[in-house]
Amino acid sequence: MMGKKDGGKTSQDIKKTTSDSSTEAPKLVVAKPNEAEDKPYQVCKSIGDFPGHCRHIRYCLINEFRTNYTLVSYYNCPIEDKYVGVCCPDDRDTRPKTVAVKPLKSDEESEAEEARILASNTNRVDPIKRPSPLGPAGKNRGCGVAAIEGAEAPKGNGGVSDPGEYPWMAAIVNAKDDEQFCGGVVLDQSHVLTAAHCLIRKRQADIAVVLGEYDLTKPDETRSQKFKVVSIRRHERFDMHTYENDIAIFTLDRPAVFNTYVWPVCLPEPSDMKNMVNKTAVVTGWGTMSYGGPAATVLMEVGIPLWSNSECQKRYSQPILKTAVCAGGYEGGKDSCQGDSGGPLMIQRQDGRWANIGVVSYGIKCGAPMQPGVYTKVTEYLDWIQKNV
Repeated sequence: MMGKKDGGKTSQDIKKTTSDSSTEAPKLVVAKPNEAEDKPYQVCKSIGDFPGHCRHIRYCLINEFRTNYTLVSYYNCPIEDKYVGVCCPDDRDTRPKTVAVKPLKSDEESEAEEARILASNTNRVDPIKRPSPLGPAGKNRGCGVAAIEGAEAPKGNGGVSDPGEYPWMAAIVNAKDDEQFCGGVVLDQSHVLTAAHCLIRKRQADIAVVLGEYDLTKPDETRSQKFKVVSIRRHERFDMHTYENDIAIFTLDRPAVFNTYVWPVCLPEPSDMKNMVNKTAVVTGWGTMSYGGPAATVLMEVGIPLWSNSECQKRYSQPILKTAVCAGGYEGGKDSCQGDSGGPLMIQRQDGRWANIGVVSYGIKCGAPMQPGVYTKVTEYLDWIQKNV
């Protein structure tokens, strides 16, 4: 990751702050049937900005959530800082095409329904207006909202990120020695999005995924979670010579525990990509600080402008397809680099949520002036992602 050092703030300062903290991050899990009470918890804004209360998911299986699993992640909320809930509308009768909650036939069926909703966090574009977050740690926290204040706005100049600022960041490491070689993002409790080229010359057993990571030299600093990979879905038309369709999904060996340091990113909508040329996106990773240079030990971030594909094409001899998006600093010095592959290119929406619009794919060296990097355009693969999670 290339970018200027954060003025006045060092990685040592941040690491000390984190390690000295005595506040334990809440670990949110799905309540078992005998733990889930059918009652309202804290007030929140639900679908269409209707007033609602946080409830256990089993007691809010309304049509919108059954038919569009993405909505569940947008309206996740914590219950007693222990369980994952959903912001359920108070008055279902005032909204069209919504049915009252009906109990399922058995606890087993109810658990299966909850698991299906939580594990199937696919992106289907919904026409319903999303809520404005109540703040980084708001009680209606959903995808793309960090519990850390620093994530409200990108620094842009590049440098060291804050612990927990990008809780959807995944470190792809060698299973044997934990050496980081690629990045990725959390889609839901069981799936991580990354680049297909990260799998070249790698066997499934060689790969592990670490979530909640920040400082690679201090594995337990943010209570990170390490996973084996039980399934790999590499795009069937990935071309290792051109890096076309450079996208893949890992399935983890167990559900991740969502907390301050582990949380899903939002997938983008096609409308997120309109009029984006010259707008700033943010890249994060543990990649090298310069081409062929040393890798970062703490998670870095940098803001870079998005390019039009036509301008990007002038810098490359190979075709820049509609399935790609380009980004990079015009003056140089700001770019993703070796080791950042598979990581996210992100924008922050008007509603405050972060969406992953690109997957770090390839480029010519790193940080050269007027030489953008090329990223897999996530909006072109929403159907593929939906089919593979």
